[in-house]
Amino acid sequence: MALTVNNSALRAGITFGSRPGGAIPADGHTVLLVPAGGAGPAAAGLPLSSVTSWLLRGKPATDEPRVPAAL
Repeated sequence: MALTVNNSALRAGITFGSRPGGAIPADGHTVLLVPAGGAGPAAAGLPLSSVTSWLLRGKPATDEPRVPAAL
């Protein structure tokens, strides 16, 4: 399941990145502006990722108590 979610996120990123990446040359701009068009969403995603990481730091992955393994 974890691999499926990761792959789906990758495909969604490709899909949502292709639209603005194709719209820039279609509007008559040069291909050299495509990275500049991607810099805006990347700059918006970095603080979002940082805040999410900060909020999730220190929280256990599950609510189950940790039980030491018996040998």
